[in-house]
Amino acid sequence: MPPGYAGRVNPLPDDEATIARGRDLFMKNCAPCHGANADGQGPSAVGLKPPPANFHDGTRLRGKADDFLFWRLAEGKKDTAMPAFEGALSEEERWAILRYLRSIKPNEGT
Repeated sequence: MPPGYAGRVNPLPDDEATIARGRDLFMKNCAPCHGANADGQGPSAVGLKPPPANFHDGTRLRGKADDFLFWRLAEGKKDTAMPAFEGALSEEERWAILRYLRSIKPNEGT
């Protein structure tokens, strides 16, 4: 992870308003691939290799610190279809999306 990201912690409150804002931003920017249910089944996910992350799988976010997730959202993921959002979304918007992602409950049995 680049030094500019290491150790960063989400500065936004973990409250309903922030999560709702993050969900709205997710729906506009991430749902085409990750799906409206954040399950990796968006309409643009067809044929992507690797497939988009399913945030309900119980493992995708577990053990990942804020700094790592913020870095991925900002710079994308090499050798995947995950784009960089650094130029498209403000830092605050990216942090709000991460608050939303952290609010997603894993599917039972995961």
